[in-house]
Amino acid sequence: TQSDTCSAPAGSGNVRTCTLTINNPTSGSFTANVTAIVTMGGTQVTRATDGNSGPGGTGPATKRYVDASVQISANDTNGIGEPHTFNITVTAYPDSATPVVFDSITPSVSPAPGTQSDTCSAPAGSGNVRTCTLTINSNVSGTFTANVSAVVTMGGLSVTRSTSGNAGPGGSGPATKIYVSGSIRWVKHDEQGRLLGGATFQVCRTHNYNSATGLFVDVTDVCVTVADDTDAVVGPGSDQDPAAGRFLLTNLVLGRYTIRETVAPSGYTLDPNTKTVEITTVTPNRDISNDPFIDRPISGGQVAPTAVSCQDYVSGTAPDLNTLQYGRRADGTMGPVSPGVFFYYSRVTAPASSFSINIAQSTTQTVVPLFGIHQAQAVLYSANCSVSSLGTLVISGQNDSQATFAVSGATAGATFIIGVKYSSKSVEGTAIPGGETYHYDFKTLLNGTLVDQDANGLNLVPKP
Repeated sequence: TQSDTCSAPAGSGNVRTCTLTINNPTSGSFTANVTAIVTMGGTQVTRATDGNSGPGGTGPATKRYVDASVQISANDTNGIGEPHTFNITVTAYPDSATPVVFDSITPSVSPAPGTQSDTCSAPAGSGNVRTCTLTINSNVSGTFTANVSAVVTMGGLSVTRSTSGNAGPGGSGPATKIYVSGSIRWVKHDEQGRLLGGATFQVCRTHNYNSATGLFVDVTDVCVTVADDTDAVVGPGSDQDPAAGRFLLTNLVLGRYTIRETVAPSGYTLDPNTKTVEITTVTPNRDISNDPFIDRPISGGQVAPTAVSCQDYVSGTAPDLNTLQYGRRADGTMGPVSPGVFFYYSRVTAPASSFSINIAQSTTQTVVPLFGIHQAQAVLYSANCSVSSLGTLVISGQNDSQATFAVSGATAGATFIIGVKYSSKSVEGTAIPGGETYHYDFKTLLNGTLVDQDANGLNLVPKP
């Protein structure tokens, strides 16, 4: 723009004055001249600043416009715990004005992140450009706005530019960083599909999610114990859903997680399955409630009489056997025991393709021995009671009383039935006091964890 007052100059006598005003939106140099015609005694005299300006006159006047700009980039979305670096560029437009001094480059972030650092006190670059970086990180989700203000002095004139105001030619506005946290929901059911409270889980982050590459990076496992919050009030534990049987973890670092049950509610078996969940910037909140952890009552195992078959046990028609009777010989030893043989049946769910099943027999007394397995008759059945070939049997312990199956090639989630036939004769001939009752327990362990047992056990009592 350009304007002047020279059509109506001020002054009196032999002097007149006026003004010329200019402006320009970009840096650059402008040369101003003036030409004047004065008539004195009928004679015109012309004077000009770009020629003969007369006594005491001047040459042209020069106006130099200087400018600066500031930029910050780039906007991004990441998971919590991932550091993010903003790039800052400050450019001077001095139009040959000297010297050029970059006085200060000051970044700021709102709200304050967990950590913040920058290199702007010693920026890189030369000439009319300087660059630096601002790095932030946060362990909580939220949106963070980064700005930068710069002061540049050119030819003695200080120019301030800011991304939150006038950023200058080619400058930018603020940059935004969005931090995302994850959450995982899951449920615990009983075998009837009802919510079951009181379980404890271990949740481990095995991989971090790199939002820049979209890849999962293996890390040392970071694990947390999650006890069911059942009091209808959130906290103080890590479970953020206070309903019994419902679990919620929040503010999670994005990554790959494993979830497994470590403590079952009283009277129930552990669900042996481990579930894997991935949370990313695309799917930060995962709900796997449609794939519940299921615990079954521990009392599913059954000691049964001689003639009971796998089909009887599966159909629920097998009678319980709670008592064996023994006679006492004249020499103080245990005589014949009836019935002479009996079964223990149990049901398990395959946690993986390979696992172990241990049928453990125990007694709290030391007087009588354990019952031996009759003619190595410990059988692994499929769910339909056909004999399965997937298990390798090892019999061990006192009187060959313990059975272990090493299973391989199974389908995770498949049902297996175990039937073990025991011989009562293996305790005959034991020296015993008169008239005492001896108690035995039969339990099923899956990979070393108790998953089933006969609720009542078996009592060995004297014959009337």
